[in-house]
Amino acid sequence: NKLHERQAKRVMAFSKRMLDRFEAAVKRQDHLAARILARLDKMAAKGKDVASYRTMLDAAKAKIDAARLRLQEARGSLDMIAPSEDPRAQFEDARAKLHAVKEEIKTAHAALVEVIHSITGASSR
Repeated sequence: NKLHERQAKRVMAFSKRMLDRFEAAVKRQDHLAARILARLDKMAAKGKDVASYRTMLDAAKAKIDAARLRLQEARGSLDMIAPSEDPRAQFEDARAKLHAVKEEIKTAHAALVEVIHSITGASSR
């Protein structure tokens, strides 16, 4: 019985660390998107056409929102591990959802990087 309690504590500690890391990553991406938007506002104030960049940024923000939604789903799944009758299966489900969150964060990051590269490529011309 003690072994199961220790395993449950380790699983919960692991899941909390992963959720905290992913939540911090989503917050960093929100901050980066806000900085990009501020840069686009400055460029627009100087008379440059930034409509295409704003469209790209909106797509990146949608991906960040998708990552945030997946994170909430994973959080709910992780909260169901302890009271579950089959914690191992519930943990595998939660693990798959955490992997989905990770992939969403990667795609959102890639979209933000693409916006940055397109802006820097255009501003150097």
